[in-house]
Amino acid sequence: MTLRLLAIISVLWLALYSSVQAGIREGKVVYHSNCTQCHEPEQGEWRDRDSRDFMDYVLRTNEFELRERINRGGRLCPSFLVLLSEDEINDVVKFIRTLH
Repeated sequence: MTLRLLAIISVLWLALYSSVQAGIREGKVVYHSNCTQCHEPEQGEWRDRDSRDFMDYVLRTNEFELRERINRGGRLCPSFLVLLSEDEINDVVKFIRTLH
């Protein structure tokens, strides 16, 4: 019984891990198509103060706040609420979390 339960948990964990990794890959594509004009490091350094401020913001916020910022936009950043699907926004958030 214990081995069977362990096998079930392992399969579920692998499925979840694969789903998260797929979301990160998809988020990277969406991010590079829509965000890198302003939010892209050059040679390991962020281009300008606004981009560095973006990473500071990413590091101090939770996923809900990131989704809201993507939906509403920011100072110079447009709203992506009507441009991206909910799944695309969730995937971008997953990818952004890998940037630090």
